[in-house]
Amino acid sequence: MKIVILTDSSERHFYFCNRIINECDSVVGVFLGTKQKPEGLFSTIRKYLRRKIFLRSVFNKFINLIFLRYGNQFELEKLESEELYFGGSKDKFNSSKSDLFCETVTPAVGSINNKAYIEKIKKLKPDVIIVMGSCLIGKEIINISKHVINMHTGLSPYYRGGYSNLWPFLRKDYGFFGVTIHAMSSGIDSGAIIYSARPDVFLGDSYGSINSKAIILGTDLMIATMGHISENDLTTKSQWLSGNLFHNYHFNYYIAYKYLNNKNTFIREYCRLERDNKLPALQLVSNGIIYDN
Repeated sequence: MKIVILTDSSERHFYFCNRIINECDSVVGVFLGTKQKPEGLFSTIRKYLRRKIFLRSVFNKFINLIFLRYGNQFELEKLESEELYFGGSKDKFNSSKSDLFCETVTPAVGSINNKAYIEKIKKLKPDVIIVMGSCLIGKEIINISKHVINMHTGLSPYYRGGYSNLWPFLRKDYGFFGVTIHAMSSGIDSGAIIYSARPDVFLGDSYGSINSKAIILGTDLMIATMGHISENDLTTKSQWLSGNLFHNYHFNYYIAYKYLNNKNTFIREYCRLERDNKLPALQLVSNGIIYDN
């Protein structure tokens, strides 16, 4: 079983690569920087002709100036958490696994969906394509392999899109942190679910630490998914509701301000509800089988 990994280039992505390579023993190629989107003139014009996104972009730039220090604090908190959980992963990859490196996606060429990258993936003849931290994957890549599997840091179908482990803080949705392993589809985090799970949450946790723990848990589940594919006993569950979908443009530094001012209260209440067995019951998935948690 030959595996190709499509991922980005932060420490968390190298952690994911290292674990998959070490524990699956069948990776034949790694493409980095796959979150990149094309920055050519045509794509820029097309983006700004979409009035809603253009107005939101202008609004966010104004808001970010006002709440800049909170945005910086939010980003620093996230980076510190990822350094704690994943620090050194890039160096480990470069020192022992760089022979599997294929390409770093550059905006000058386009996104991972550019024909040049698609042809390079095809030449590897993967049985499985694993995706973590990428832009939206197009149908041409989805059609390359029987199994194209994504790791989403959020609980689908309840929270899909960007910052999915942040929005529960803002919406006071206790228990909705998590990670999802799902078959890739043309929608955003909407494919049939293989696994979904919640990380443990403790006093002192933050968005950064919870998201990092979700990545570790999701990596475990992705490895388990590879085992099911190898044993030919993989099953999936179609998503049963549309849930909440957030795009990256929904986030700005006012959201960071609200999060930072409420996170400790939220975490204390979360831990109290968990202690009293009062967290909301959710439907989670284990190899395509729904169970209540």
